[in-house]
Amino acid sequence: MPGERTGPVAGVVLAAGTSSRMGENKLLFRVEGETLVRRAVQTALSAGLEPVIVVLGHEAERAIAELSGLEIEPVFNDEYARGIHTSLKTGIAAVPAGLPPAAWSEPSAAFGFSPRCRRTTSTS
Repeated sequence: MPGERTGPVAGVVLAAGTSSRMGENKLLFRVEGETLVRRAVQTALSAGLEPVIVVLGHEAERAIAELSGLEIEPVFNDEYARGIHTSLKTGIAAVPAGLPPAAWSEPSAAFGFSPRCRRTTSTS
């Protein structure tokens, strides 16, 4: 199909926020035995997104521990306390040159990436 993208498509998972309204880090909440951040990254990986860039900030060490064993590219947002826009900017800046990010997710929003990502990013 003309204009259809081929090759890798990057995913950006925003996992830097303070969850200030929640009172504790919502990305570390467990749903069916897994944290929200791990579920979001696994969904991105299973959708075929590559690379999967995870933007970290608040409680970065705890989030990284939850992502052990997953193929991710972690980046740290020094300005995470200023708002989600700083994390999106940090994540997009980390995408390799020539590879546009086609999907981004805030893991607490409906548990991350939609299953439709696979169809959207399919190269076959």
